[in-house]
Amino acid sequence: MLWEDYERYLRVNGRAESTIRSSKHRLFHMFDFLSARGWHSLEGLPASEIAEFFLYLRTAPANLRNPHSKVKGHPIAPTTVLGYYRVISALMNYLVAQGYIKKSLLAGVKRPGAKPTLIETYTDDEIRAGLKWISKRKSSMNQRDIALILLMYQSGLRLTEARTLKRSDLNLEDHIVKVLGKGNKRRIVPLRKRTYDALKSWLLVAPKDAKYLFPSRYGRPMAKSTIWQMWKEVCIGAGIPLRKELIHSLRHTAACNLLKDTNGDVMLVKTVLGHSAIQTTMRYVEHMEVQRSLNRVRKLDP
Repeated sequence: MLWEDYERYLRVNGRAESTIRSSKHRLFHMFDFLSARGWHSLEGLPASEIAEFFLYLRTAPANLRNPHSKVKGHPIAPTTVLGYYRVISALMNYLVAQGYIKKSLLAGVKRPGAKPTLIETYTDDEIRAGLKWISKRKSSMNQRDIALILLMYQSGLRLTEARTLKRSDLNLEDHIVKVLGKGNKRRIVPLRKRTYDALKSWLLVAPKDAKYLFPSRYGRPMAKSTIWQMWKEVCIGAGIPLRKELIHSLRHTAACNLLKDTNGDVMLVKTVLGHSAIQTTMRYVEHMEVQRSLNRVRKLDP
């Protein structure tokens, strides 16, 4: 009953389906843990029980939480623990606002720390090699894949944003595309020349009755797994070292290139990439400063 109310609240406030699914998975994980310890209601639940759940997350082997996990015997990653904390914190804020509880049960739980993830980008030469490898592939989808990769690499679209684009979102006359981002926020993203040319070439051979710009064979948006596998095969085939985030590193690259091409115009990059907070954009500024410092040091005489 609690989840049904909260799910309705999330939908009313425009949360993405992926966010709702992730929240449900993590909250039900906590509910199962509490139920196993004899708690079937939040009424009278002490904050210490929530703290015990976080201790469990940090110490229980992965295969005990998920029998299909490939990471046997290792505890959950600190960044994932932080993700749990954010989801539970959002639920507690909702419960307090709705009058279900008087104060958050996280009040006595310290926010988990997580090491900042390193930003990995691709070089221009690597992207060229990848696109060249795609063009030589014996596939009728070469032009589609080239247009998709360039759109994420040059315009910085998220994977979900790119795969769910509709043909009606594309305006080739004005060289723009209308993007539906996180939280159902709309933004207009300009198309750079190489991406514009690739999209024009793709539309010449794309299914004329398709609703989506990059449709699957069934007319739905391409699956995330299909795009991941496609780019992974490209990287392996073209000799490009695999990045940890693989596809999302294309967006990282777009952000850094935009900062470089606009002489550090942070607000422009924030607008184009659809960041809700300037702190997210500043991560790329810090990354580029570190890289610039490293390059200067490398040029120094020993």
